[in-house]
Amino acid sequence: MKKKMIAWQYQKKTKSMSEEQLRLTIRDAKKSRAQDPKGINNDYYDHEINYCSMELQERKNQKRRWVDALQMKNKKLVKVETA
Repeated sequence: MKKKMIAWQYQKKTKSMSEEQLRLTIRDAKKSRAQDPKGINNDYYDHEINYCSMELQERKNQKRRWVDALQMKNKKLVKVETA
């Protein structure tokens, strides 16, 4: 039976998954694709890999933005105008 993914629901689900769960999901989906290269669920696995990877990248970017903001604050690069 072919698996069906509702994209917005799965993307919402990835936001509540831990980093370890995301990485395990990616690993399992890749393994499933490798076991049956012409399988009927390969599209589903591709989407799983894509959405989990996107969530990991977004978290990485978010951490980077926070680090950059803290570094700017610590270096006092933000100019404050006084009246």
